[in-house]
Amino acid sequence: MEADTSRNEQLQQVSELSLSTAHFAQFLQKEIYEGASLNKAMRRLRKLVVCTLIKRDLCSQADLNEVITTISLFADFVVQQHLQALNAEMQAMHGTPIGEESGKQQAMIVLGMGKLGGYELNVSSDIDLIFCYAEDGETQTTDSSQRSLSNHEYFSRLGKKLIAAISEVTEDGYSFRVDMALRPNGASGPLVASFNMIEEYFLIQGREWERYAWVKARAMTGNDYDIAALEKSSALSSIVVILIMARLIPCAPCMPRYGQKSCARKPNIQSAAITSSLDVVAYERWNFWHRFSN
Repeated sequence: MEADTSRNEQLQQVSELSLSTAHFAQFLQKEIYEGASLNKAMRRLRKLVVCTLIKRDLCSQADLNEVITTISLFADFVVQQHLQALNAEMQAMHGTPIGEESGKQQAMIVLGMGKLGGYELNVSSDIDLIFCYAEDGETQTTDSSQRSLSNHEYFSRLGKKLIAAISEVTEDGYSFRVDMALRPNGASGPLVASFNMIEEYFLIQGREWERYAWVKARAMTGNDYDIAALEKSSALSSIVVILIMARLIPCAPCMPRYGQKSCARKPNIQSAAITSSLDVVAYERWNFWHRFSN
């Protein structure tokens, strides 16, 4: 009898669940207020989200776009909520990470890759993540009980906690399986990387399939100014535009002539005359090859 009552309550929750981030947050707050931990509440929410999507799909109430978009947005929500809570715990113990060059507070940027990066997850997908941060430096403590760490160590510990919070299997299941294999050097590489580390890796030894993977990279967390810097800097934009296009498809007539100082194939465009992304790719492809081969 109790099992039937519990099942009916779950079915009622499924029928009432609105598939929006705002409703996700409301459900989570209610569960935590009633005494559930964040991990437990998030896993319960995942079950409801998945069941709701399956129900709507089977009843022809949801198309493919609704399913993959909703589960992708839910993955964003899971990562953001856990990271916010864990970062607060880390700051209480070790202080605030500060960039040694800018003097600004640093935040861990979680990049969604693959299907997650393209908002294409299905209900059984794992999530491909990469952790990075803008600058090296150390945490700034405000209390004698806090122990300062390097930014790299701080974000490495934070990343490990985040993976465990999301993927650890408990009596309530898991939120998402996490795959970190797309990070520089894969499983043998550091868990987190600074922008400079990422740039150096791709300039020197990044493999072709890794460059392809970065086309779908999407920042899910982080400070707005760090995300903007990542998107505009050579750490990401050059990987997507220059490294993929230039490294894989260099200017063919000049490939064997490393000493050549000029090239008849240089795109004849000015910045004001760039009219399409293909113009940008053509120019950056020429510029990259001649900068590193001459």
